[in-house]
Amino acid sequence: MKTGTTTRKLVAIGAALTLALTLAPTAASAANYKESDYPKAVMTYRAHPAGFNDAAEVTTPGPRCSITTTVVSAGGVRVSVRNELASLVRELLARTKQMGYTMEAASTGGYNCRYIGGTTTPSNHAYGRAVDINWNQNPHSYTFRSTIPPAVVKMWMNAGFYWGGHYAKHDTMHFEYVGAKSAIGTYYKKLTGQSVPTPPTPPAATETSFPSLKQGSTNTAAVRTLQYGLTARGYSLTADGVFGAKTKAALVKFQKAKGLAADGIAGAKTWPAVLPTVKSGSTGAAVKALQTELRAAGYSLTVDGSFGAKTKAAVVAYQKAQRLTADGIVGAKTWGSLVD
Repeated sequence: MKTGTTTRKLVAIGAALTLALTLAPTAASAANYKESDYPKAVMTYRAHPAGFNDAAEVTTPGPRCSITTTVVSAGGVRVSVRNELASLVRELLARTKQMGYTMEAASTGGYNCRYIGGTTTPSNHAYGRAVDINWNQNPHSYTFRSTIPPAVVKMWMNAGFYWGGHYAKHDTMHFEYVGAKSAIGTYYKKLTGQSVPTPPTPPAATETSFPSLKQGSTNTAAVRTLQYGLTARGYSLTADGVFGAKTKAALVKFQKAKGLAADGIAGAKTWPAVLPTVKSGSTGAAVKALQTELRAAGYSLTVDGSFGAKTKAAVVAYQKAQRLTADGIVGAKTWGSLVD
């Protein structure tokens, strides 16, 4: 009996290792994916899927977008998508990470109210149905290149998304929902075996609390904002999104200088002290933090550290969407809403 039990355990371990190697290829093998490694498209691309009121929600000139979006946090990244797709995208991102593919927060995103570059046609991201994953590794190019495992691509396609790797000009970073609006729940149930949760509705008063961060925290977007804030306060840091020893040392010094508990943890009392109020005319690292957070929330901005007309317009639009006082001034409540 012991021999049989041992054999079964060895077989199970071997199967698990085989699955892990299949789903989590090395960087070297991922770089060698060929177009022929991927499954064929399972759906026809549709710029305007059934059930969505695209003509009313995205208008030109501008473009002007009136999409209700949700910032989804899963798999180590934050992606803004339209409200109806939030649960499905959250599940897909989490499973993408579980399947061994690492997504980079700095090069993964979703909703963006903008035109296609060089045109006056709204980008498909303006409708809140598109997600780009690791655009630094998976370019928009006639030369095929992809680091995304074929099993991950297949999963997204089976959930109603069209993969940009199938375009004539390959866009291997890109996944766009092309199913009917009414089918979102069906795809979610097919993926999870459960009914899709009711989409969240905009709150009467938005969430304005800050996250708690300490050395080793992996919330890269919030860590980067903290580092920008400390830089604005005179501490020399690289905003790399990594909460290491240097960031902790700078935070402890700042807390001591402000008479706060010098524990090296950015919490409810430390955040408002670190992040200054910024408004039109402000410049520097704190504005870069603001622009980075607004980009993560789906607003098209250049992170240049200058609070100009475009940054103010994005702030006002965000404040209106979150039911904050829409004055274009970024104080503790707006910062608390932006930083997750």
